[in-house]
Amino acid sequence: MSKMVKAKCTLCGKIFLKKELEVHKHNFCSFNHFKIWNSRRISEYNQKLNPMNKPGGVLSARIKSGNKQRGRGDGKTYIKFLGRHLHRVVAEKMIGRVLKPGEVVHHLDGNIRNNCPENLIVLKSQSEHARIHFSKEIGGAANEHF
Repeated sequence: MSKMVKAKCTLCGKIFLKKELEVHKHNFCSFNHFKIWNSRRISEYNQKLNPMNKPGGVLSARIKSGNKQRGRGDGKTYIKFLGRHLHRVVAEKMIGRVLKPGEVVHHLDGNIRNNCPENLIVLKSQSEHARIHFSKEIGGAANEHF
C-alpha cells in the first residue's frame, strides 16, 4: 500500500492528497486542470519553440510547396491549405470559431474555387446543403457541382 502525501496543484495551487509514487514535478487536483495546463503548455511551445513555425522551417516549406502546386489542375477539386480544404479554413476565420462536426460550407456562386468570404455560408448539416442545391432557396437552380 502506497503512502498518501500532500501535493500542490500546478494550476490552482490547491493542496490535495496523492499516492507518494504518483507525485511528479507537475501535479493536478483534477483531470480538467491537467487539460487546461497542458493546452497552455502546448500553445506556448507552438508559439515560441516549435521549429515548424520558425521562418524557413517546415511550415514555410509546406506553404511554399503548396503554392507551387496550386492552379495546376483542371479546377474540379477543392483547393487545400496545409491539408485542409481552403473554403473551410476561410469559413472558420469568417465566423470566428472552428466548424462543428457536420457543418458544411456552401459556395453561393457554385464555383468551388471561389473562396472569398462573401461567397461562403456555413450550413448546419449536409441535408440543409442538399436542400439548397435542389431548390431555389439560394442563388438559383440545382448546381452541377454538387
